[in-house]
Amino acid sequence: ADLVAMPLPPVAASQPTEKFVRGLVLSVGVDELSQEAMKISLEDMCDLHSTMDGKEALQYLEDRRTTGLSLPDLVLLDMQMPGMTGFEVCVEIRKSFEQEHAQLPIIMVSSRTPADTVAIKSFQAGSTDFLGKPFSPQVLRHKVKVALDIMQERAIWASMAHILREATDRVSSAEVHAKEAETKLASMQLSSKDQEELRARMEVAELRAKKAEQELAEMKEKQKQKQQPLAEMKEKHGHQQQLLAQLKDMNEQHMKEQPQGSAQHEDMKEQQEQQAQKVQAAELRAEGAEQKVANMESQLLQMQHQHKQQLRVQEQMLQRRLQPLYQQQQQQQQNQQP
Repeated sequence: ADLVAMPLPPVAASQPTEKFVRGLVLSVGVDELSQEAMKISLEDMCDLHSTMDGKEALQYLEDRRTTGLSLPDLVLLDMQMPGMTGFEVCVEIRKSFEQEHAQLPIIMVSSRTPADTVAIKSFQAGSTDFLGKPFSPQVLRHKVKVALDIMQERAIWASMAHILREATDRVSSAEVHAKEAETKLASMQLSSKDQEELRARMEVAELRAKKAEQELAEMKEKQKQKQQPLAEMKEKHGHQQQLLAQLKDMNEQHMKEQPQGSAQHEDMKEQQEQQAQKVQAAELRAEGAEQKVANMESQLLQMQHQHKQQLRVQEQMLQRRLQPLYQQQQQQQQNQQP
């Protein structure tokens, strides 16, 4: 309750998360007071859909899956609610919808004590994170932002992998057509008509090779555009670090005002240590995502260079094979003249 009552530092205007992708957060069984606090705290970050109990939440997830819609980016799940408990709902989500934390993060919310014991039970049930009530709006925003940033990083990684597969398929198709032309040259006595057909096919293969090179250049440009959201995420992360530093200073000032050794003093100290560990884990995940993107960019550039070299080699080989045929055809035409 003390954390909720503390005055919040002013928040500077920044680019909202939805500029890249606006996340969808499912809130399950949270009481009306906390529900309103969540809505106010998260309205600039994501869309919030609320359900009153676990049965309604599971039906909502099933409806989205049945209609072909994606699951929410995050679930905020209250531990105490009518009917099914939060533990039971969490177990059912992991069993029936999504087992991977990176695919569907779940943050369990509870006012039960002791908080550590309750948090461990929520992790055993399949939750990704834990949030005690009453909660600080800044802590809630940070936890939700980390989850949404992970989903954004996954979207970037999947998009770049798709681009790389498309580039590989197009270049492979050009190579197949070139090999077919080589096989026909090696296995057939080419008539004048066959030579014309072969030249036409070679022109098509060359056009496809040029198109593949152009598409590779376009994909490289798309990759540069994909890097812009990562830069925005870094800027937001730096701003979040400033907010966390302000919150840490305020907590330390508040702890100084509490009697040394008191229960409230020790609780706040333990909460501060847990928050520092979670922030460090979020930073490590962000660094890992940046390294993955850098590796993907290097692989794409290397593959583009290799494909260009292969296309040039094949073009030279085909020209050498076709040169005698062109000379033979010209000789035949000269012999046929009166």
